[in-house]
Amino acid sequence: MRLVLVVLLVVFSGNVLAQYSISGKIIGADNEAVVGANVLLLPDSLGAVSTNNGLYQLTAIKPGNYTLRVSHVQYKTVTRPLNLKKDIVLNFSLEENEDMLKELDII
Repeated sequence: MRLVLVVLLVVFSGNVLAQYSISGKIIGADNEAVVGANVLLLPDSLGAVSTNNGLYQLTAIKPGNYTLRVSHVQYKTVTRPLNLKKDIVLNFSLEENEDMLKELDII
């Protein structure tokens, strides 16, 4: 009986302790890396900022359902639901935020 209990505990503890990562690259409409994009995993509020190469990585994430939000002041915000069951790579191609690019006249 004890052996069965120990075996069950070992088998199921792997899933409880499992932690995964999300990584990828963020590019703009010109296929250039987007530097300084905010990547936020909701509802955990775990975040990262894209590097000079547009790369980001979030680590030590428990399995589950999340929403990943990518934002940058010059681009439209993108949200993507995901069910995290393993390490994943998600790349994003952001569209320019035309409202931010309008000309401003200062008098």
